[in-house]
Amino acid sequence: MRYLVIGEMKRTAPMPPEQFLKQAIASMQALAAQEKAGKVVAGGVFAGRPGGFGVVEAETHEEVDRFCTSLPFWALLDWEIIPLISYESAVERDQGILARLSAQKK
Repeated sequence: MRYLVIGEMKRTAPMPPEQFLKQAIASMQALAAQEKAGKVVAGGVFAGRPGGFGVVEAETHEEVDRFCTSLPFWALLDWEIIPLISYESAVERDQGILARLSAQKK
């Protein structure tokens, strides 16, 4: 399964900027390694604001949770995790909805 994982820095920084940047750099290095290993399909950081996103491959919700909590800056960010479906699955879903709507009109 694929998940869109979004992390944004909490409004109140609980540490000096230098300490935060050290954790951020360590986390981005870990994310880059996961990207090379194929665990992170795509991702990046937001321009002009602290935060970023990744599309993560995971077998379970628990696996993506472990992935996020393993990052050094995990506790410093607010996280949003959104399960994704493929375009093919979305087409099948929408064709089924369209068929049901068409059948109701008859």
